[in-house]
Amino acid sequence: MSYDHMPKSMSPITSQGNDSHLFASMPRDVLLTIFGYEIHESKTLINALSNRSPLWCFGQVCVHWRQILRSYPLFWNHLDVNFSHFPSAQPLALENRFRQLVHLSGRATVLHIGMWMAASITCDLGDRIAGVIGEVAGRIGELEIVFGHLPRIDRATLPLPLLQSKLLKNCVFSALHTLLIAIPFSQVRLGDVSQIRVDAFAQCPLLRRLSLREETHRVKFVLPYQNLTTIYANGGRLDYIINQLENTTDIDLDLCPISLTHEQPPPIPLHLPPTWQATTLNTLKSLRIRCSSFDFYTAIRDSIFRSLHASALRKLELHGSCSELVPILAMVPGSALCGLHELIVNSVRETPEYLADVQSFMHLMARMPALRSLSISDTFGHYVLCALVEGDGIILALAVLKISAELLLQDIEKVVCFARCRRGTLSVEVIVSTSYTYHGQVERFLSDILGSYAATSWTELRTLVPVSVI
Repeated sequence: MSYDHMPKSMSPITSQGNDSHLFASMPRDVLLTIFGYEIHESKTLINALSNRSPLWCFGQVCVHWRQILRSYPLFWNHLDVNFSHFPSAQPLALENRFRQLVHLSGRATVLHIGMWMAASITCDLGDRIAGVIGEVAGRIGELEIVFGHLPRIDRATLPLPLLQSKLLKNCVFSALHTLLIAIPFSQVRLGDVSQIRVDAFAQCPLLRRLSLREETHRVKFVLPYQNLTTIYANGGRLDYIINQLENTTDIDLDLCPISLTHEQPPPIPLHLPPTWQATTLNTLKSLRIRCSSFDFYTAIRDSIFRSLHASALRKLELHGSCSELVPILAMVPGSALCGLHELIVNSVRETPEYLADVQSFMHLMARMPALRSLSISDTFGHYVLCALVEGDGIILALAVLKISAELLLQDIEKVVCFARCRRGTLSVEVIVSTSYTYHGQVERFLSDILGSYAATSWTELRTLVPVSVI
């Protein structure tokens, strides 16, 4: 292999090979533990193509260490490579190093590959990368492709490098279950094109998790959408994706993934109203939606919720601000809410503070008569507690009330009042594990509540109903 055109930070270093050194005689299992810890800590932080990566550094100490590293495929099955770090390297050198990394993973292990590259790389380099990917397509379980990572606006090469390579056109990604493709708005410009078609991943029968970020809305991806369960998208082809889903039982829908850069992309228009297929509505049992800052106040966007006539839906989880969650629940048809068994609402704080009418929350909760488990927090949770206390016979089937530690400290009197009415049928779980105040510190929470004005109410609550702190 020739490294004549490779930067020094990437080219191999000849080991001095001091086999008599103390560390050279360390047992294999001890060395594997040490290597494993360092490699795990550095994942996604250090480019695997670079000699600064522990994958290469440890192998330069001595022959013994290098042999152990290269004979343990699990160290090489999770690769994060950034081709844009070597703009002056020859494509052949990059291809050879990437192929060496991949081949050291053996033949049986499932690969998790993350790749970062400039959108303006040559089609030659894109084809070389695609060639390596094609060689191990059947072993890739997770694949992440991100264009950008440059300090300037980058105009993409067309056809898109790697994604539109002919070498991937008929590849079968038989193990691929997670795919992420990102084209950051602040770093990449696709030019004046009406639509770009990518069919490199048309054959991946196990694909379940899909994440399309930012400028990918201008690309038409040919994928087996009917099998997806987890979708991360902030618009774009979201309408097409939802319209293609079939026989899906669990869906995780992220309408506003965090931008990969500090600059948020502009709102992405949807081409058609996202409408759920009848087959999906008949099988959908669990739906999770993160919708913070998602602009759904249009006839096209709110179709996501208004068309959700999912009579089989039993679990609904929502993340967002109270001002977003209330209208969303109001838009969801009664056929989806009336059979709901579990509602999880993670409400985030907002400024100015959301003010609501308790009567509207009483009406809202009354639409879920079969609810057995309710998880609440923050402002949304406050108004739900008010509705439960003031309402007469709302959600009588409720058996488990899960409440954030912060909300309990704020509204413990309301929780006690509700517990008095549901004594014998209700249990309460205080959620400390995800608390932004306690971070899972149960003892600290108990110390705070017993030392506060809420101590008496806390004692009474524990005599009324079973209470657990988790």
